[in-house]
Amino acid sequence: GEVDQLALGLIARGIGKGAVIAAISPNSIAVAVLQLAATCIGAIFAPISPNYAQGSGNYDLLRDIISKLDPSLLYVASAKTYALGLAALDLPAGRIVDGEAALQDAYSSGPRTVLHEHTARVSLDDPAKILLTSGSTGRPKGVLNTHRMIASNQLGTVLMWPFLRERPPIQVCWLPWHHTMAGNFTFFLNLANGGTFYLDDGRPTPEGIGRSIENLSEIRPTIHFNVPRVLEQLLPSLEKQEVATKFFERLDAICFSGAALPSATWAGLNAAAVRATGHRVHIITSWGTTETGPGITMSMPGNNDPSGVGIPAPGVTVKLAEAADLFEGRVLGPNVTPGYYNEPELTKAAFDDERYYKTGDAIRQVTEDGKPVGLAYAGRISENFKLTTGTWVRVGELRVKILSATAPLLQDCVIAGDGRNEIGILAFVSLVGVKQVFPDIAGDAATIAAHPGFRILLQERLAIFNRQESGATSTISRVSIETEPLSVEAGEIADKGYVNQRGVLTRRAASVAVLFTDADHVIRIPRQSAPGASRA
Repeated sequence: GEVDQLALGLIARGIGKGAVIAAISPNSIAVAVLQLAATCIGAIFAPISPNYAQGSGNYDLLRDIISKLDPSLLYVASAKTYALGLAALDLPAGRIVDGEAALQDAYSSGPRTVLHEHTARVSLDDPAKILLTSGSTGRPKGVLNTHRMIASNQLGTVLMWPFLRERPPIQVCWLPWHHTMAGNFTFFLNLANGGTFYLDDGRPTPEGIGRSIENLSEIRPTIHFNVPRVLEQLLPSLEKQEVATKFFERLDAICFSGAALPSATWAGLNAAAVRATGHRVHIITSWGTTETGPGITMSMPGNNDPSGVGIPAPGVTVKLAEAADLFEGRVLGPNVTPGYYNEPELTKAAFDDERYYKTGDAIRQVTEDGKPVGLAYAGRISENFKLTTGTWVRVGELRVKILSATAPLLQDCVIAGDGRNEIGILAFVSLVGVKQVFPDIAGDAATIAAHPGFRILLQERLAIFNRQESGATSTISRVSIETEPLSVEAGEIADKGYVNQRGVLTRRAASVAVLFTDADHVIRIPRQSAPGASRA
């Protein structure tokens, strides 16, 4: 097939075991074939986010990545599209393959015995891929992903999710392959289980979400992977019976990752499923990182806890290590990376004395009747901060509670207050959600932010939230409604759809400063007393 022909073509170019093959491209059939061809011959496949090569800004990150990888071949979907980024690279033109047609020209019909010889030299502990971390907490690091990591993830998944054995999975997915969730988990899930993968040409944007809905309705997947913010965007379309019936018709499960799922979104998905089919849908999740290929824990079908991430996958051990007032999840198992590509110091720092990988994620135990039954994700430890009282604010958990308390008004929020004596939020409105509550509001976020009814309702919801919570670390004092949407290009939203809290706070430092003033647009939230009128 095409994979064998391209693998033979790579061999003919002198590319073999240990060589790096990079790609700058959106998801495509060509990228899938290239990745599998590299895997067959023991080459290391390194997908790179197209965002690093687009625009007209600074290409230092792209230059740094390519310099470290030193790829024997760089595939680009379109040299014209990425012309400015490519011009910034010190890479011989002969190593760059431009477009699918040029890649097909590299196909060879040589003897299969040559390919078999190369494949036979590949071992489980050889690196199959280099996946770059998102860069949300520093410069991207090249994470080595071995064949063993990928294989153990798929074996653990089918053992935890037995419905995968009952029929081959069908999925429609937009999630980018240069991230571990889609590039490892969902991509290889279909290969491991003989399923079918459809590339979703929609996008999680107001302009592109309609196309995704059309694709999901036409294909009718058996399993759907997405991130919480996009699942929330799907809900209005699932209010339509025809769309919901097609989407849920043969759906075994919805799987989310990247952030906790607000309880309102969880309830909305189940309500739509009941209306369409008469029964709830399995909503399952996992906890993972780029360094764990990605799966660490998985929830089981039938899970009803939006905050839970299940139990460790077979063969995986999770240790809870004290970190500030939390516990950091640390991992040991066949799914864990051997380290970072050509970064020995970073590799050493990533593991503790017992060789557990330090995830940087806050994890807590879930108990029933005093007995541990699973684990829950409590956010990135690096996102948490202290108030002037010296007490910690747990950002990840607080964000999910706020979104649930204000649903469907907010699309997302960013928590601020580091080094202050109270907590404020930068709020990003949900245009779709607000329209459900206030049909008379027409316009953008600025129009909504100035609408008295919206401001009063948001204030009331958060005042009720405050009365149900206790203490300065879990109550909100002030809100600023942001009129500029979150930006993917500016790094405020990662490619896979979650909000980069630190990135937003850094980029919008001026907004944060104003949030803690008496500016007229700042909404003050009572902590204990009944809510009054909003500051107009």
